[in-house]
Amino acid sequence: MPMPPYARPLVLLLVVAPGCATGIRAQYEATRVEALADPGPAPADWTPDAVLGLGWPLAEALLAREVDARLDRAGSGIRIDLPLGGEASASPALALEDLSLSPGRGCEACARLDATVGGHVRWSAGPTSVTTPVHIALAATVDLAVTSTGRGHAVDAVVRRFQVRDADAEHARGVDLGAPLVAWVLDRLGGQPPTVPLATLGADAVPARAFRLVPEAGGLRVDLLTQAPSPDGARPAVPAGRPDWYLSVRTASLLGLARRAAFEEGDLGYGVHADPRALAVDGDRFTLGLRLWRLEGAGWWRDYAVEGGLRLEGNRIRLEPSDVAEGEHSAGAGVLDPLTLLARGAILEAIADGLRIARPASEDADLGASRLHLEASEAAGRGGSLVLVGEARIEGRKGARGRKE
Repeated sequence: MPMPPYARPLVLLLVVAPGCATGIRAQYEATRVEALADPGPAPADWTPDAVLGLGWPLAEALLAREVDARLDRAGSGIRIDLPLGGEASASPALALEDLSLSPGRGCEACARLDATVGGHVRWSAGPTSVTTPVHIALAATVDLAVTSTGRGHAVDAVVRRFQVRDADAEHARGVDLGAPLVAWVLDRLGGQPPTVPLATLGADAVPARAFRLVPEAGGLRVDLLTQAPSPDGARPAVPAGRPDWYLSVRTASLLGLARRAAFEEGDLGYGVHADPRALAVDGDRFTLGLRLWRLEGAGWWRDYAVEGGLRLEGNRIRLEPSDVAEGEHSAGAGVLDPLTLLARGAILEAIADGLRIARPASEDADLGASRLHLEASEAAGRGGSLVLVGEARIEGRKGARGRKE
């Protein structure tokens, strides 16, 4: 039955009755040991309890920034030997026209990069000056790897050596500009391989035990195994369509993280300890099964079902409890206000933090002539998972196929 209104303002009304405090404490300690148990290393055949998805357009935008920067860096022009002796000087004005990614072949964690560089080159020899259009098609393999950052891990895209698939530079008055321009472009893009961070995994508050990178037709999927003590062994639900990015975490794992946070926090006051025991999320509503223990005096426990809603606050999810129903209880149990205790405790914050275990690398990245904004657009429970879906908006860039303007 719902808690009567007159009980809501009460932080605590304890009923002390004869009981077995030793028995209550023993039950609590057994539950605490279970909630704080170290899950140990990941098994060889682990099933992810969280999945981060990054659409290729998002990765393309981040890689395009690196390619643009390298083409635009200062440097000398080109010296071209003329057929009849002497030399000409050329000044290229080239930029990235297009860049696309797709799953690679012959490797477990790689992608294929195809790009087109275009523009013009102005060359001069003595009194002669000519401007010639240029188009160069490039290809490369992008290695996808997870590296340690000290506080967590990062998913990096490392571009191997660029290769030229096709070069179209018009001959002008017998001067072949193709080979010198190709060498100039490869020199700009060469050197230290471009390394672009795509995502961050794990953190101090929500570590992860294992990762698996899976390139797919729609983008990169990152499977994770969290430190939740009791994952339920089922794969997270994946949103329909091809969002720019998403994160899906099993509610059983979010509950495990919340239980750990609650037992680590300990006494919430008046000798009361919180123990979240069940979590269900359906759409934008959640139900939390909560047991409250009192370890002082005779000791007792009482169960509650707390209902509430989900909302997005920036790129973070917030859980807002609203209704309470009382459940089973031990002998001599008192009456409490779970909403007040939840507001003071770390349980709901731990569930929200569970959706910070993985995320795109930058929420507001500078792409040179444009900016990349990452925004969460939906948070909902589906299929035993809590799913966060986001959009990537690119402002200021023109003419880049496959990337949102």
